[in-house]
Amino acid sequence: MSASDDANGALPGPLPDPPAGFDTLDEESVSALPAVQGMRRVEWRDGFAALTWEIGAEAVNRQGVAHGGATATLLDTAAGYAPVYCPYPGRRRRAFTLSLDLQFVGAIRPDEGPVRAEGRVTGGGSAIAFVEAQAWNNAGALVAKAQGVFRLRSDSRSLWGAPR
Repeated sequence: MSASDDANGALPGPLPDPPAGFDTLDEESVSALPAVQGMRRVEWRDGFAALTWEIGAEAVNRQGVAHGGATATLLDTAAGYAPVYCPYPGRRRRAFTLSLDLQFVGAIRPDEGPVRAEGRVTGGGSAIAFVEAQAWNNAGALVAKAQGVFRLRSDSRSLWGAPR
C-alpha cells in the first residue's frame, strides 16, 4: 500500500486480517457528551455496540428520573456506533444520525443503573445503515427503544475506514 492510498483511506485489494488481540475499546472512547454523562462503550463488533450508563445527578430531571434527552443520547450513541466498527489500529469509521425515533417504555431511576443500551444494524447498504437500539435497567426491564437511520461518511463505507 502506498502513502497516497493510506492518506485517502483507500485500500487496494482485499482487506488485511485485523491484528490478533487488537481491541477497539482501548483505542477509541465515546464522544464528549456521552462520556460526560457517564456513558461508556463496553462491547463493539461489526453491526453491534453496547454501552453502559451510570446515571449522575446532571442527567436527572425534576421528577427524579433520567432526563429523556440524556436517554436519547444513550440510544443515539449505541445505535450510532453499531455501523461504524473498525478492527484496524489507527483507523476509524464515522457516521451521523439522519433520523432517530424513540419510545420511552418506563422511567429510569438513578438507583436502577447502570443502564445498558445495545445498538444493532438491521439493514441498509454501504452508505446508509438502519439500526435498532434498546436500553434496560439493572433489573433487566426494558426502559427505552429506538430506530435510527445513519449515513456513513464516504471514507467509512468499508471496514477499512480512514486514518485517524
